[in-house]
Amino acid sequence: MRFDGAQVSVEVRGSRLSVVRMAGVLDQVTVARLATVAAAQMARCTGHIVVDLGEVRFFGTDDLEALVTVDEAATAAGLRLHLAGIAGREGMLPAGIAAALARFSMFPTVEHAERELIGRVPAVATTSSPRSSSVWPCSPLVVTDGVRGARTGTVRSGG
Repeated sequence: MRFDGAQVSVEVRGSRLSVVRMAGVLDQVTVARLATVAAAQMARCTGHIVVDLGEVRFFGTDDLEALVTVDEAATAAGLRLHLAGIAGREGMLPAGIAAALARFSMFPTVEHAERELIGRVPAVATTSSPRSSSVWPCSPLVVTDGVRGARTGTVRSGG
């Protein structure tokens, strides 16, 4: 789904892991919409929601309060919200975002998160660094269940 200079896609990687990817500009409007999409995943996931900010090319806000609220709701529901894709960029982030990061568990990539959180090696070969911000739009990944090679329900919201 596209809005205000940003795009969000959702990948369901089984019942225990959903990934919400954000690309483009993260500002007050788009962070609120990102939080809404992440919150919607709480009804579909029984374990972890990873918000991937690796393709955010510009942080136009210093407020992550909307994601903090989703994190609190997820915790109350027995879920965990994590961030990925910020590794190596912490020093370039607005002060408010850098301060808010302390409350989240963070991973360098979604693939690292998947390995650590659910113990499954991702079926998609990727590099350990975020994809280029010039890649547009975010394409969905096909993920296999590791047993029969069946699709686990990759979901893509396109605009």
